[in-house]
Amino acid sequence: MIELLLLIIILSVFSLISARLFTSIMKLNHNASQAHTRTVRFDSAMRMLRADAWTASEMSAANQVVTLKMSGGGQVEWRVDKDGSMIRASRAGGKEELLRWRAEVPGMRLAVEGTRVVMRIPESSRARGAQLELVNQRRLAEGMAL
Repeated sequence: MIELLLLIIILSVFSLISARLFTSIMKLNHNASQAHTRTVRFDSAMRMLRADAWTASEMSAANQVVTLKMSGGGQVEWRVDKDGSMIRASRAGGKEELLRWRAEVPGMRLAVEGTRVVMRIPESSRARGAQLELVNQRRLAEGMAL
């Protein structure tokens, strides 16, 4: 009888531990997946911003909006929402396109400094503080020619 009681206690403890382990593994898998998704979104937005900054003929910034005039006559505006979403609005040839990346890095700031578009990311629980500088090919070459 005591052996049966001990067996039930051991099985109960094993069940509780295995249930908690399973829950922890599933939460870890979900969190890793979410972190990967945020990284991919941010990388995709940065790739597009880098390409726009690289080929812009003029760059300006006002009220947290970076405006890039393209050599083909189009215009691209980049801004960052309060929640850290990056938004790209482009106008070219009478067409308008709006792209949004939910990068979820709050506090990002965009600016234009000389021949560069500068993104500042504040330090937070989700991101290390960083400053990313995206150079403009044309304006950089003009500066080198002087």
